[in-house]
Amino acid sequence: MSPLIIEPPLGEPLPTETVQRPPPGLARGAGARWAEAPPWVFYAVIALAVVGGLTWAVAGLRSRRRGT
Repeated sequence: MSPLIIEPPLGEPLPTETVQRPPPGLARGAGARWAEAPPWVFYAVIALAVVGGLTWAVAGLRSRRRGT
């Protein structure tokens, strides 16, 4: 009969282990084809959301004035 081996939880390394973490970013591994988006993409999405929200609000106010 073999001795009972108790392993630590998967999330915690042993005190004697060296942990190597990947560099930050979304593209990891050999098959990763996508990289992180450039910063201007986030600003473009925010700008589109603001313009869309304002357009929706103005359309709502105009339709309320007309009574429809």
